[in-house]
Amino acid sequence: DRAYLEEETIIVAIEYEAQPRAGLYFVHPEIGYPDKPWQIWSQGEMEFNSHWFPCYDFPNDRMTSEMIVTVPKWQMAISNGELLAVTENDASNTITYHWKESVPHVTYLLSLVVGEFLEARDEWTGGSPRRNGVPVTYYVEPQDSHKVARSFHKTVEMMDFFSHKTGIDYPYEKYAQTTIRDFMWGGMENISATTLTRNTLHDQRAHLDYTSDGLVAHELAHQWWGDLLTCNNWNHIWLNESFATYFDALYVDHDMGNDEFIMEMQQNRNRYLKEDSTKYRRPIVYNLYEDASQMFDRHTYQKGSWVLHMIRYILGDELWWKAI
Repeated sequence: DRAYLEEETIIVAIEYEAQPRAGLYFVHPEIGYPDKPWQIWSQGEMEFNSHWFPCYDFPNDRMTSEMIVTVPKWQMAISNGELLAVTENDASNTITYHWKESVPHVTYLLSLVVGEFLEARDEWTGGSPRRNGVPVTYYVEPQDSHKVARSFHKTVEMMDFFSHKTGIDYPYEKYAQTTIRDFMWGGMENISATTLTRNTLHDQRAHLDYTSDGLVAHELAHQWWGDLLTCNNWNHIWLNESFATYFDALYVDHDMGNDEFIMEMQQNRNRYLKEDSTKYRRPIVYNLYEDASQMFDRHTYQKGSWVLHMIRYILGDELWWKAI
C-alpha cells in the first residue's frame, strides 16, 4: 500500500494449509506394525522445512522462531527454545504448547516433534556464575524410561567439556534430546532440541559393546559447530560436520583416554580412505553436486576431522585452542 523504509518493521501473517511431501513426517500404526505409536516429527536439513511452513529456506540467513502447537492431551509437542506456556483446552480435550527460540538460527534448525513421551529432567549448572541452571531434558516413549540414564547420563558432562574447550558457555535456553521412530538419520542437531533415532536407546547387553556416547556427543557439539556458527551454503558443510566429528573424538580423549582417541581417529581415516579409493575423490569444499545431500559423505565428516587434526598438529595445542 506504500513504500517502506529499510529500518521499518513489517509484520506479515500467512494463513495456509499444507500436505507436505517432505520436511514433516507422520508415524502411525500400520500393517505389520500395529503397535507403532502416533508421532509427528520434522527434518529440516537441507532445505525441507519450506515444505511445511512458508519460509526462506537456505542457511545464509537467521531468524528467531516461535512455535505454538495444539495436540491431543495425551501427546506432547517439543520444539526449540524455552517453553513459555502449556495450556489445557478442556472443551476440545487438547493441550497447547508454546515454545520460543530467542537465539537467531538458520531455517533448517527449526523443529517439531509430537508424540506420547515421558520427560526425564536434568540440569546443566556449569558456565558463567551469573547464569541460572540450563534445563536438560530427555523425551522417550514411556516403555523406554529405563534406558534413559544408560544412553544420556554423560550429556551434562559433555556440556561442561564443550563449553570449556570452545570458550563459549552452552548458548541456548535448554537442551532437549527426543527419540523418535522411523528417523532417517542417527540424529539431527536442531537448535536446543536434538532429535535422535529411538535405536540409540540400547539395552544393557548392547550397551557393553556400543554406547550412545558418540552420537550424543556429535549432536551436542553441533550446538556450537553448526548451530551457533553455521556454514552459509552447502559447499562449506564440512565446517559443521568436521568440527562436530572432531569434537566428538576429543570428548573420547577426555572421557576414555588417548588410546581410544587414536582408535577413533584411525576409524575416521579408514572410512574416508575407503570412500576415496572405491568411490570418488573431491575437495572438502565443493560446489559440483546435483543435490546438497551428496555433500554429507566421508570427505565432509571423516576427512574433515583429519584436516582439523592436521591444523592442530601444525599450530600446536596452545595456538590451536587459542584459535578455537
